[in-house]
Amino acid sequence: MTQGIYVGDAPDAADRIEARWADIRDRAREVVPPSGAAQYSHEVNHPFR
Repeated sequence: MTQGIYVGDAPDAADRIEARWADIRDRAREVVPPSGAAQYSHEVNHPFR
């Protein structure tokens, strides 16, 4: 799982994605959670990045 980004549903969402494409593709801090619970924890603790 990558860190990802939060874009939201603003009218300029596509532009935000384009502007942050390098961040979206960045796999430097990628993690493979050892369990479904760890994946859940990752998702709920990083909601708006």
